[in-house]
Amino acid sequence: MSLRVDYDERAIDQATAFLDDPPGIRAVLDAIDRPADDPGPAESFPYGSPDLRRLRVGRYRILYEITDNTIAIRHIARGTGTDPKEASGLNRLIA
Repeated sequence: MSLRVDYDERAIDQATAFLDDPPGIRAVLDAIDRPADDPGPAESFPYGSPDLRRLRVGRYRILYEITDNTIAIRHIARGTGTDPKEASGLNRLIA
């Protein structure tokens, strides 16, 4: 059974900033489809709680939340530094 994928408005706005990298954003969108069939793919890991997960796709980071029938995309960021949390801004998101 596939879960529905919902995007927070902020995640959509964040993704539009990466339109200068069509292959990268295409890889992100393809990767977002995978948790719909398997909410906890091997390349993702819990981020603070079992229902909040982080997925790395090349230099991009996706933060999503799993509910009963939905995967909610909360944050999409492009990592630029050595500390993935610092580079992607995810530490500000959950602080």
